[in-house]
Amino acid sequence: MKQHGASDIDRRHFLAGAIAGVVLAPAWISSAVAAAANVADAKPAAPGTVPRSRAARLAACTAGLDVARRQILQYCAHLDFPNGAIHAVRALGRDTPLGSGDPYRVLLEAFTVERVVGQRPLLEVPVRYEGHPNAMLKTLIEKKCESDLEFTVQGRTYHFRDLVESARLLVAYPGTLPIDEHSWTIIAMAQLLPVGHGTWSNVAGERVDLGQMIDDTSAALLQDTELIRHVDLENLDPPRDCPIYGRVCGGLHMLYALAVAMAHGWSTPARRKKFALHMRTAIRRLSYDENVIDSVEKQNVKLAGADAARAVAYDARVKLLGHLLEVFGVVDRSRSYVFSAAERRAIDAARERLCATLAAGRDLPFERFKNNAVLYDSATTGICHAYNGLQLSPG
Repeated sequence: MKQHGASDIDRRHFLAGAIAGVVLAPAWISSAVAAAANVADAKPAAPGTVPRSRAARLAACTAGLDVARRQILQYCAHLDFPNGAIHAVRALGRDTPLGSGDPYRVLLEAFTVERVVGQRPLLEVPVRYEGHPNAMLKTLIEKKCESDLEFTVQGRTYHFRDLVESARLLVAYPGTLPIDEHSWTIIAMAQLLPVGHGTWSNVAGERVDLGQMIDDTSAALLQDTELIRHVDLENLDPPRDCPIYGRVCGGLHMLYALAVAMAHGWSTPARRKKFALHMRTAIRRLSYDENVIDSVEKQNVKLAGADAARAVAYDARVKLLGHLLEVFGVVDRSRSYVFSAAERRAIDAARERLCATLAAGRDLPFERFKNNAVLYDSATTGICHAYNGLQLSPG
């Protein structure tokens, strides 16, 4: 079976990477995304303002969710698109139609393989399927997959807890991966391991320290977002060389990993202080990143035409707002940070912008993006994050 997205593709693109997709291949986008023209027109009021009534905002978000759900089912909920199927389960849980039977079992049997280390058989999900190490694992953990759920790999019966234990034994930290590639491991292990029991030996006998992984992630995120804490948010053409754009999804998975860790008790006074700074920075990103997106869109109109520019801006805006609302939802539920009234208004306005963007993209022909694996993967899975973010942070 040929699997779309099964080959290794570069998922370490965020806003700046999206520009290249337009500049290098404008023709295929320009002919495919005329329906995206409504996206820019539908953009509501500027960050920090919520001009409509609560009832109107809820209706708009219902419309956005309806569109997102339809697109997730149409484009992502397919086993020949592994990363899409995993993201569809992230958004829809056990309501995801992936064939007959339990979709969690379907995922496990479709994408889990045996790996023998020494003479010990272990389980893993190849990165070519899940995009980043332990992404499928953490998704199933967050969706409350039962530890005793049975599934079959190469004729042998396993349980979900076997994949969990294998993942723990295969973690290497520090290792050769960039720090942001450990975000999904943090999300998984912070939910599974008791606080205070975050060190273990992996299959090679190397010591792994979850607390150090969390602290190193926080330090890297603080360093890479320094520009955002000082940039002029009134500048509509801000500098685009922020180091955080070199991280996976602009470092938003790092931020989400820290939010999940804090929500599950992995906090100390020092971590709480730094996490508060991360949250204040995230609020600033609602203005800074969207100014960058708008500025890039204007540039891309000149380089590749309005339709192509709007398509890339749609992808970037949905990715940014969806990921951030996931973070804010986790934070609100755990009360690991209490937003000020002004910050809450900015979040509410961001939610409204996301809903309007999703609704306005109802007729985007994503199937025509398939000859650009990066954009197709990003745009479709981004909708899953947006849907999940709106569920976590419903307003």
